[in-house]
Amino acid sequence: MKIKKEPADSTVVSKIWNIQKVALLPGLKIGDYNDSDWILAYLLTALASFDEQILSIRKDLGIKEIYNYSSLKNLHELVKTFYSLGQENYLMSVKAAQKIIRRYRLGENWLISIQASFFTDTLPVPDKIDSIKIETNNSLSDRDSSYCSIRVNQKITTNELKKWIKKNKLWIRHNLNNLPKINKPKIDSNTVLWGHFAWILKKGGMNSWTEMTKFIQKHIDEFGSAYDVNSAPEPVDLERYYKRFVSSLRKVDN
Repeated sequence: MKIKKEPADSTVVSKIWNIQKVALLPGLKIGDYNDSDWILAYLLTALASFDEQILSIRKDLGIKEIYNYSSLKNLHELVKTFYSLGQENYLMSVKAAQKIIRRYRLGENWLISIQASFFTDTLPVPDKIDSIKIETNNSLSDRDSSYCSIRVNQKITTNELKKWIKKNKLWIRHNLNNLPKINKPKIDSNTVLWGHFAWILKKGGMNSWTEMTKFIQKHIDEFGSAYDVNSAPEPVDLERYYKRFVSSLRKVDN
């Protein structure tokens, strides 16, 4: 089954080799990250707008050579790369990363990961962040402009706290509605895997879903064990995964 040739899609990068690798932050293991952040990392690396911003920021920072992420042994070595061009450039990289975080509605846990994408060949999946957390007095001076907290000034019981929250739920709801919404793409693992494969093959000039399926099946032994798969999807399913994948890219980009 042939598909119609479509106009160039400016949503995704034009050269698949520009795509950064996705990996965990040094020291992270299964359970230390949110699945939605892993998926979001894959989507971000495929976005033309993200790719363009990374390249532009590298130019602004004067980064001429990037580090091989896999050669960095721990988080300390990764963060050291952020200072490789001096303190002033480090502060510039922080501001640039914060701008990207706002642009794509990411959580505050993405700061190191976005900075890593400036200095290395990889966009690391960040450590997970809890939706609710207790702030101590020591951290109150370091508030972000998008911030909402409940401060307890004297010893109370959990029942008293529950009653207070129930009594003030309208006020709490109002303040929560004013906070930025975190980008959490709703996309299943099959769409990420097969949709991304189909997109890469389309970029390589393959426009038949049947040919794509045959190609994937032929080479599945080379990558299948890494993704716990042993057969390619049917052509009609591959097309559906591809459309969902590109749709998810556009939602992240908006």
